[in-house]
Amino acid sequence: MRSPQVRIGLTAVRSHTNLVEGVPVRLAMLTLLVASTLVLAGRWLFLEVRAGSRPLTASETRPSRAERARRELFRHDPFVLLVSVLAAGFALVFVLGSAVKGLADNGDWERLMYQLNLASSPTDPLTSGHLNEHLVRVSSRSDLPIPAAVAASNSQFNYYFGYLSSQLGLARIALYLHDITGSNVVDIRWFGFANLLPLLLGIAALVIVSRRLRPVVRRVVVLLTALAFADPGYLLYLNSMYSEPATLGFLLLAVGSGLAITQCRRPRAAFWVFVLSTACFALAKSDNALAVLPFTLVVIPLAARAYSGSWKAPSRQWAVSLGVFAVLGSALWSLTGGLEYFTRIHEYDAVFVGLLPHSSNPAAVLRSLHLPASLIAYSGHAAFDRQYSGFAKPSITTDFFDRISMGKIALYYLEHPAATLKAISYGTASAPDLHLDYLSNTTSGAHYATHAPWSSLHNTHLPHNPALLAVPIAALAAAARKLWRWRSAGDANGYWALFGAVALASLVGFIQAPLIEGTEELTKHEFLFNACFDLCLIGLVAMGLTWAIERFGSVLAIGGAVATARPDDVAAVPSPVAVTTPVAVTTNAAAGVARVAAPVTADGPAPDDGPAPDDQPAADDELCDVAPVEPASPGMDGELAPATFARPDKSAAEPHPVPGPRESEPGPLVTRSLALQTAPPAAPKKAGKRVGQVRILCPVCDATVPLEPYMDKRNRRVTACPECDHLIVLPDRGTH
Repeated sequence: MRSPQVRIGLTAVRSHTNLVEGVPVRLAMLTLLVASTLVLAGRWLFLEVRAGSRPLTASETRPSRAERARRELFRHDPFVLLVSVLAAGFALVFVLGSAVKGLADNGDWERLMYQLNLASSPTDPLTSGHLNEHLVRVSSRSDLPIPAAVAASNSQFNYYFGYLSSQLGLARIALYLHDITGSNVVDIRWFGFANLLPLLLGIAALVIVSRRLRPVVRRVVVLLTALAFADPGYLLYLNSMYSEPATLGFLLLAVGSGLAITQCRRPRAAFWVFVLSTACFALAKSDNALAVLPFTLVVIPLAARAYSGSWKAPSRQWAVSLGVFAVLGSALWSLTGGLEYFTRIHEYDAVFVGLLPHSSNPAAVLRSLHLPASLIAYSGHAAFDRQYSGFAKPSITTDFFDRISMGKIALYYLEHPAATLKAISYGTASAPDLHLDYLSNTTSGAHYATHAPWSSLHNTHLPHNPALLAVPIAALAAAARKLWRWRSAGDANGYWALFGAVALASLVGFIQAPLIEGTEELTKHEFLFNACFDLCLIGLVAMGLTWAIERFGSVLAIGGAVATARPDDVAAVPSPVAVTTPVAVTTNAAAGVARVAAPVTADGPAPDDGPAPDDQPAADDELCDVAPVEPASPGMDGELAPATFARPDKSAAEPHPVPGPRESEPGPLVTRSLALQTAPPAAPKKAGKRVGQVRILCPVCDATVPLEPYMDKRNRRVTACPECDHLIVLPDRGTH
């Protein structure tokens, strides 16, 4: 437990502080940023799931509000709805239940509490032995349990407690909600509720973006997402004054909105949700600053997707400039605006807890760092070890802090690979653990034990050795391979770059924990690594399932019978549905259903569907005059026959195979396929009338979509599903 006397041990010897005066101004800015992010994210998610968002065509009438609500509710997968509702309900009950569960203070609560004029009750002081259920609001800084000299000076108060974090914005929102009660005693669950908001929004964004997956893959992804991020190992942080809740919530929201930019109907709103949530993620904790730097590069392809058109377009240039400025500026502000006091804590622990105890020759380590040999007496003792630590001694400034820096520590690890490997091995030994056994998580002092599936996976089944890093490394390699392979496909670049950024953030979060911050409280410092690790693991599972289905064949339920699509069941689609690039069609001739793979160009797969413009023209009246051909009988060996199409007044075209497309996996959360289904053949009524009409099966909800194409802003022929509003890009029509 850290005492105020230890905190002010360096007051007499510090020379200056670079922090800006005026805590209320920074609090107001952070609160405005967090509130704007939550409001914009909530509005965007609401619009994404709302029915009737597609512009109406000339032949449609707008359904009633009740009909749109009913259609919106029942078009979702019941399994996904059930899992999502259960996960949200469990999180609410866990955080707001009568039996308060959270994480007790290890000394970090005060850097946020004191900026909000919050203190512990005199009869219930802060301790790691039990969770403090109530905090007390005081009228002024002088009423806080800190020395009067620190309370009277803004510079000294900022030196010790002026911690910059977006978690302060969530805490201010919690206090605004608490003000309704009119009491000075604040229940910790108000902070838990505010911390739960970005977490639930982030999970909702991941669930919504999974709509573009195959049904089986989507169910697995949603189930893993619910099990992972509604696990008590993460939820216990919510009822606390730590910065980890903002880290987790805004990370999930940034990833979900970033992936949605390449798929959703409103990519511009999703883009700004991504920018703001990434900025909040960077400002949540100074440890996140380095991990956010890869996200800065992701802004460019995502802005290109959100603002389509020429790179010289002012809207795209403004989007890229403001997005990069917001993300990079937040990362640099968090990196350079941290507390000098906590920087010194990290430097001290990195040497005396990280390097010296695990070295066979501590004296040689001190010589390499140009430090006095007398400092070896403090080896193995953390900064807040009251009895043996030298952190608060007056001579430590000249002997240690004036001679050391994070750059020198990092350079030492680069020059000594053996020390680096030893630190990595020590870090992976505790990296997968989600629960902090040294902190109580109940108000009674007892430890809340859980056997949740995801906690058991982390604590028991994942390797506690360097092999653990294979998951983020594999995710990074997969993203790099796809970016190199599809370097000309703008839509694919966005989500693969984001997937690679998450993998890089996972590796950065792991490396900086044992190497830069030392081995003190290593499990808590590797929180960022675990969150990004889980995202990488879920993404790799989605990729593996998608690849397995596409590689070994998908099971298609057609006409009450189950058939497996095979790679050699390929046919060409003749004019008038002209195809400028090869497509593969797997068919079941007995039912007249064809599944058409996405066109593949020489540079990669065709771009995904874009956003629907606000000024859509009416539907094209000149639909493709395509009539279904009488389905052929399957062969004796049960193989599927190629599909054939014909015009009503012409003989059926002979099927001829075309080379199959290059295998493509657009991403861990996207599959590009659409199904063309011909209506059952009917007897002709009059000469010149159509006897059948090509219809489309939506790849998202499997609803039958009438072929009513229109041109979007990118001059592509698209049609929209009336059930889920998913845009389907159609091949260009050729000349008859």
